[in-house]
Amino acid sequence: MQLLQTFCEHQYPIVVSTKNTCALLRDDVLNLLKRYKSIAVQVSFTTLEPNASQTIEPSAPSPKKRLEAMKTLADEGIYTIARLQPLIYPFLDHIVEELIPELALVKCQHVVVEFLKIPVESQLGGFRDLFKAIGWDGYSFYREHKAFLAGREWVLPARFKWDCLQPVIDAIHRVGMTYGAGDYGLNHLGDTDCCCGIDRLPGFEGWFNANFANALRTSRGEYVTFEAVAEKWSPRKSIKMLVNSNCRLDTGDSVRCYLRAKWNSPGTTNAPDSFLGVAWTGDYDARGDCVYRKGGF
Repeated sequence: MQLLQTFCEHQYPIVVSTKNTCALLRDDVLNLLKRYKSIAVQVSFTTLEPNASQTIEPSAPSPKKRLEAMKTLADEGIYTIARLQPLIYPFLDHIVEELIPELALVKCQHVVVEFLKIPVESQLGGFRDLFKAIGWDGYSFYREHKAFLAGREWVLPARFKWDCLQPVIDAIHRVGMTYGAGDYGLNHLGDTDCCCGIDRLPGFEGWFNANFANALRTSRGEYVTFEAVAEKWSPRKSIKMLVNSNCRLDTGDSVRCYLRAKWNSPGTTNAPDSFLGVAWTGDYDARGDCVYRKGGF
């Protein structure tokens, strides 16, 4: 509350992301949120089915309570976002047929979707117990569909996720909401420049857009150069103390230096050619930076 009050005094734009909707609806919290000129509230869901939800999110308010809170916030004029994170594959039909229509009824305006990522450590977070409880062998499913390792997590290929998401995106559009692509490799394919949709809201003009997804999404023409990232604002001071010692660069320590290093590392995790429909064909610009080609997908 102290943090919210300080932000409110300066009218600093914020996004509140929580499942603790019980706290959101307290009179003191709600009255404070209503004083904001630039605010969005994100609420996460996996399923509306109460038993499954209790298994997956044992300490969170029920999906019904979360929906009721979203409607209260929307009725007060607060921009509301649903985060379908993680999206668990067996729930796809349920999401299309039940969850998305319910979100529309409570005046949700934007839906961010991101598939489940499975940690390498098989016991971390009780994933085996989770899969057993919902009757699904997630490990076998991810192996079968050629999941790859990104950091310490197993992630499904972008092409597979994009194909699976088409009914979900269609359902979101049918009820008048916008789709935000939360998955790495798909971030540039959402309806909005920022995956959570705040780029369209007054007061959020300063959102951090010096990122690859935004460069790929907003660049005109078939080819994209690093200039599309470099022309955006990014912090100039050193971030070395914030970076894992195994990842620190010898060639610079600003955000832009790290962006350029990754830009010029095609074929690696989260490089531009890891985004669906983007390829590097061996071309460089006059500065020696890779030039990427956006194609069909």
